[in-house]
Amino acid sequence: MADLAQYEQELLRRNAALEERAAASVARAKAVVDGSDAAAVAFKAQAGVERTTEVEEGIHEGVPYVHAISGGGVGLHAGMNYGQTVFGDAGDVGFNAPPTPPQEPPQTAAAAAVAAQAPRPASRTAATRPSSRAAAAQGSIATDEPFAAKEPARTSNASTAPVTQDWEDNAGRLAKARIRALQDELGAQGRELREAHSRLKDRDGELKSLLQDKLAAAKLSKGLQASIEKEKHAAAAARVSAEARERECAELRRESERASRGAKSGEQEMKARDVRLNRALEEVERYRHQLEAARDASKGGDAGARQEAERLAGENKRLERQKTELVAAFKKQMKLIDVLKKQKIHMEAARMLQFAEEDFMKTLDAHN
Repeated sequence: MADLAQYEQELLRRNAALEERAAASVARAKAVVDGSDAAAVAFKAQAGVERTTEVEEGIHEGVPYVHAISGGGVGLHAGMNYGQTVFGDAGDVGFNAPPTPPQEPPQTAAAAAVAAQAPRPASRTAATRPSSRAAAAQGSIATDEPFAAKEPARTSNASTAPVTQDWEDNAGRLAKARIRALQDELGAQGRELREAHSRLKDRDGELKSLLQDKLAAAKLSKGLQASIEKEKHAAAAARVSAEARERECAELRRESERASRGAKSGEQEMKARDVRLNRALEEVERYRHQLEAARDASKGGDAGARQEAERLAGENKRLERQKTELVAAFKKQMKLIDVLKKQKIHMEAARMLQFAEEDFMKTLDAHN
C-alpha cells in the first residue's frame, strides 16, 4: 500500500510538471509564431537563409542539431539531437525527460515531417554549405548585439522575407510537434495514473476483504476460545467429580471388604455356636434320657410306653434340630443376600465411575 501511494504521488508530480512544461511551450511557441520579439524575427530572417537547407539535411542525414529559443534569439547549435527544444534561461522550465522513458519516436517523426514540408531555398549552393556547417559546429550564431549592426547588407535584402516566414513556420511546426509529443506523454502519464488508481482501488478492496476475513477469523477464534474455556471448566468439574466418585468408590470398597470380613467372622462364630449348641443339646438329651431311665427304673413303669415316649422325644429333637438348621441356613442366606446387594451396588458404582472416566478422557482427547 505504501509503494502504491508513493507511486501515485510520483505520477501526480510528473503530471503537474508536464502541464507546466506544456503551458510554457505553448506560450513560447505563440510568442515565436506571432512574432512578438522583433529581434528574434530579424535574426531569423538572416539566419534562416543559411540554416534552412542545412537543418533539412541534418534531419535527413542524422546530423545532431538543437533548436534553441533564448532571450528573443534563435540559433542552431551542434552537439545536441535535432528536435530537442530549450526555452528560456537556465531558470526557465525545460523539456527534460521525465522519470518514465521519453517519447522519442513521436518527436523524431514530427521533426522529419516538418523537415519534409520545409522548402529548400534555391539560393543555397554547394560552395556555401561547408562554411555553414562549420559555423554551426563552432557554436550558436545568435549574439547579444543586433544582427543588423553586424551585416546591414543582408538585413536590407528583400529576398529573405519568404525564408524568414518559412523558418517561422518550421519553428512553429517544431513547437507544435513538441507540444503534441508532450500531450501524448501527458496522456500516457494520465492513463498510467488512472491505472494506478484502479490498482489502488483493487488493493483497497482486497484490503477490506482481508480485514473482514480477519475480523471474522478473530470472532471465530474468540468463540472457539470461549468454548475451549467452557470445555476446560467442564473438564475440571468432571475431573473433580470423578475424583470425588473415585474416593467414594474406594470408601465403598473398604466398607465392602470390612462387611465381608465381618460376615465371614460372624459366620464362623455362628458355626462355632451352632456346634456348641448342638453338643449342649446332645448332652441335655443324654442327661434327660438318663433321668427318665432312672425315674422309670424307680417307678417300674411299662417298658413299651417308655420306648414310645423315647421314640417321640427323639423325633421331636430331630425336628427341632432341623428347624434350628433351617433357621440358621435362612439367616445365612439373608446375610449372603445383603452382601450380594452391597457388592452389586459397588459394581454399579464402579461401572458408572468407569463410564464417567472414559467420557472424561474422550473429552480431553477431543480438546487436545
